[in-house]
Amino acid sequence: MGEIDKLPEAKTMGEIKADVKWAMTINRVRDNLHLVMAFSPVGDKFRDRFVKFPAIFNMAAIDWFLPWPQEALVETAHQLLDNFKIVSENPEGKTELEKFMGAAHTMVGDACSEYFIRMRRQVYVTPKSYLGFVEMYKGNYSRE
Repeated sequence: MGEIDKLPEAKTMGEIKADVKWAMTINRVRDNLHLVMAFSPVGDKFRDRFVKFPAIFNMAAIDWFLPWPQEALVETAHQLLDNFKIVSENPEGKTELEKFMGAAHTMVGDACSEYFIRMRRQVYVTPKSYLGFVEMYKGNYSRE
């Protein structure tokens, strides 16, 4: 007995032909299958994809994520720098660095908003750019 025979609607229909089972399977997959696609709005690729594949965007729910709160930025920096050795005369030096990294990301976001107001050109600062910023700091610090 196949999986389709265990479905409630299949039990009420009695003996089912193979083509009906196939149609029921396709309909069930169609009803329950969801696809998640993530695109970065940075650059021309987003616009190009929108123009080339309008069907993807016509039936899509687009979620625009809000900027990370300051506490989340600081906690992310703390997690990424937790096992990273930083030499500091001040015992709170690492904590202050984490706070600064969060504040720097927020300042860049504010500068992007100001740039849009003045130049009418959108520039994005993303969580990926923040993670890249922290990793770049670690790489530059390690070289010295």
